[in-house]
Amino acid sequence: MERGGAQEKNGEILRALEGCFPKPWTQERRGIRIGERIYLEHGDKFDWPDLSAPDGGEQVFCYGLRDQLGVLCDGTVVPCCLDHEGDIPLGNLFEQELDEILSGPRAQAIVRGFERGIAQEELCRKCGFARSRFG
Repeated sequence: MERGGAQEKNGEILRALEGCFPKPWTQERRGIRIGERIYLEHGDKFDWPDLSAPDGGEQVFCYGLRDQLGVLCDGTVVPCCLDHEGDIPLGNLFEQELDEILSGPRAQAIVRGFERGIAQEELCRKCGFARSRFG
């Protein structure tokens, strides 16, 4: 299968989704609801955050830790699903309660920063998704 966000694959992907989530689908604020609490959202291609990417500066807004977070397979809590390498570990669900992790100093600094449109973390300053979507 070809990779890299090729638009010509969209029809094939939609047919495969319809096989798992039969229509009718419903257009809602969060996207197209294809199942109970399952949404499809079309988006533009973006540069995946990577610590080796160029720094885009601290002026970034993001919904990380406000509307979303990520939990890696080892229990590590990160601010968003794009931190797939665990570059911003906030705690571990096998060792702490989520409330404790989210009230920790690093998590709170990230939240306060994004409220002001400032990325506190290096990975966030290198996130093409936040810049293309919210910038």
